[in-house]
Amino acid sequence: ITGIFELTMAQLAKNKITQTASVINDLVARESESITRAQLITDVNSALSAVPKMLEPFSVAPCQVIVSLVYNNGQTNNVANMRLNWQVKYQSAGTSKFGVPPNAPANMPNGLTVINDMEVVMTEIFYTYTPLVFTDFFQPIPIYEVIVNVPRFGTLVKP
Repeated sequence: ITGIFELTMAQLAKNKITQTASVINDLVARESESITRAQLITDVNSALSAVPKMLEPFSVAPCQVIVSLVYNNGQTNNVANMRLNWQVKYQSAGTSKFGVPPNAPANMPNGLTVINDMEVVMTEIFYTYTPLVFTDFFQPIPIYEVIVNVPRFGTLVKP
């Protein structure tokens, strides 16, 4: 029974992580292209400030979030021109699995390519679930989630 409880709680944490990544990514993808880079970063940070509430009842301490934008530099069909334009991090000193701006992204989810005038917003969450009750029997469980959306109201590429 102890194993069932901890596995159920770990799955609930995974569901919360997925939901949180989805909500954050959706909010960012809805940003208007007419805003400045500074306003965009402020808005992304504002969305990220809701992470503790979204994760309740789980602790936000082991949570790191990285929001990135990938676009095609030159708007060609050459995937070698894919670039990370910007990233905003929450509680993270680490590196995204996709790399750092202004480099080409690595490890795109499911081999996703960004060509022509496409761009994508990607939200990654790194979380470590620590068993609540049976800490002597179960090891912490790493959880990783990535959600990808296309900006809805024009470009979010900002110089």
